Amino acid sequence: MDADQRGQAAAAIDRMLQWSLTQSLQPDASFTTPGGFDSSVSDAQYYGVSLLTKAGYCSTRPAFWTDQSWPDAHDTCCRIEGRLATLDRDIPAAEAARRRLAEAYPRCGAAGASGN
Repeated sequence: MDADQRGQAAAAIDRMLQWSLTQSLQPDASFTTPGGFDSSVSDAQYYGVSLLTKAGYCSTRPAFWTDQSWPDAHDTCCRIEGRLATLDRDIPAAEAARRRLAEAYPRCGAAGASGN
């Protein structure tokens, strides 16, 4: 990718991240299921967590596409971890979301489950 393409890609990732944080992520730390899309609550959690971890928002590694930092990321990621703890462990998508978040952002521990 040349510099212009990298800039365009970074802008697209930022738009997806902002949409996820402001539109899809709900106050209870769940993610909305898109209308017209065959998706369960657990699937929505998995897709939301996947975007936030891969984009570097919920990750201990620096984001690959920006130097931006997110001061509220820790609280947000831990709230999501707490929400994931309430989902049935027998649902593969829920368990995959829990594993993905724990591997990318292991900083919550018990604090995420209590909402602190």
